[in-house]
Amino acid sequence: MLVSGAGGASLLSGDPGGLTDAAGALQRAGLALGVVGDAIIDHSFKVTGDWSGPASTAAHTAITKIGSGTKVGCDVAVSAADVIRTYERALTDAKTAYDNARLQIDALRRDFLTDIDTADPEDAATSRELFRRHSAGHLDAMSDAIRGLTSASTAAAAQIDALIAQLDGMSPTAQPGHGNSGLDHFLHGAGYHGQGLVLGAVDAVSAPFVLGAGLVGIGGDAGENWANLGQAVEDAWNDPVGAAKGAVGWDDFAKGDYGYAVGNLIPSILTGGGALAARSAAKSAAEEAAAKAAREAAEREAREAAEAAAKKAAEDAAKKAAKEEAKKAAAAKKAAAKAHAAAVTAPSADGHISILNGQVSVKGPDGHSLPLPKPGSALGPTDNELGTRYALPAGTPGIDARAVEVRVMAESSLYPRGYVVYMNAQGQTINPVTGRTTVGKSDPYAHIELP
Repeated sequence: MLVSGAGGASLLSGDPGGLTDAAGALQRAGLALGVVGDAIIDHSFKVTGDWSGPASTAAHTAITKIGSGTKVGCDVAVSAADVIRTYERALTDAKTAYDNARLQIDALRRDFLTDIDTADPEDAATSRELFRRHSAGHLDAMSDAIRGLTSASTAAAAQIDALIAQLDGMSPTAQPGHGNSGLDHFLHGAGYHGQGLVLGAVDAVSAPFVLGAGLVGIGGDAGENWANLGQAVEDAWNDPVGAAKGAVGWDDFAKGDYGYAVGNLIPSILTGGGALAARSAAKSAAEEAAAKAAREAAEREAREAAEAAAKKAAEDAAKKAAKEEAKKAAAAKKAAAKAHAAAVTAPSADGHISILNGQVSVKGPDGHSLPLPKPGSALGPTDNELGTRYALPAGTPGIDARAVEVRVMAESSLYPRGYVVYMNAQGQTINPVTGRTTVGKSDPYAHIELP
């Protein structure tokens, strides 16, 4: 799985740049193996050209088989490079989609936390619902990115398995030889990397899909996985004929001991002896590197998760303390406002409120004269205790018949001298002149400031 846990900059931790480098190295190595394979096949004609009989045919067949096998390694390596590039594009797209969605959610979360700090319970609930609703689509995008990358990983692994199967089927099983001929150099030089490390290299590509580390997994160094392969074919690239001579046991043939070389050693090399050992060694190295990277990643993630948990606990404690202080401050402010309202809107000896200072009317926004409550008509405090309710007698001049109550409110930051609101029998704010109930906050008749 190519998904790292908490603590990383991105949940998708693969390295597209490392994949690009690995694909390039593998393709170059594959092309070099192709040159070696052609040289080996050419050499088979030269070394057996003057021979005749079954020994000549056997030698030519065996040497050509080595060259053909090396060319299969070339094709597999180049094809594996294409698989890696395809996966790199999928990884890049998935990382981009995932990270973009995560950034959007982070922005929503910051806005939500900013709003929630000073919000009342009703607004806080609204903010939570908006955060949940708006972030849902981004969470789906993150999940789609992970699912898409998992699908690409599965497809790439299947293609790699098919390429490995091509190398596995290069020749039938035979008994291994003792490995002392110059043909053994084939496994330790160009041939070793052609049939052994190409297999191992392909395994190293597929291992991350299984183990979650190595080349494209957590903390893997792509360059190291392919350094040996690229270096090993460098000589073959520069001198393919020389490499071919070493690969087929030139010394044995030069001494006329071709029967021994061809009859004994070539089958063992091509059919699972040295080649299988080379592949196993390369695969073990890849798995060991992948396991080490996975362990280091797990330790790092555990450490980062612990640090993140401690940081979050400290932040939560600080936020809780800040909220408590804010609640205390809000309660104190509300208590002070209530006390002030009680003082300035309390009825005087004649039943009138002190904030009106004996006024009997107030001019509306259009200059219309609106009567104020008469002494002794107080109905009690408003629900928020920041003003006093007064009855308006039926037929009050200058007032629509639907206005039955006026509320005189204490001073506020918006209305330093206080304001009045006219209500109908249903407790709705109305325009006192027209009786219209659709009075918005922008309507100048909604709150009429006292002079």
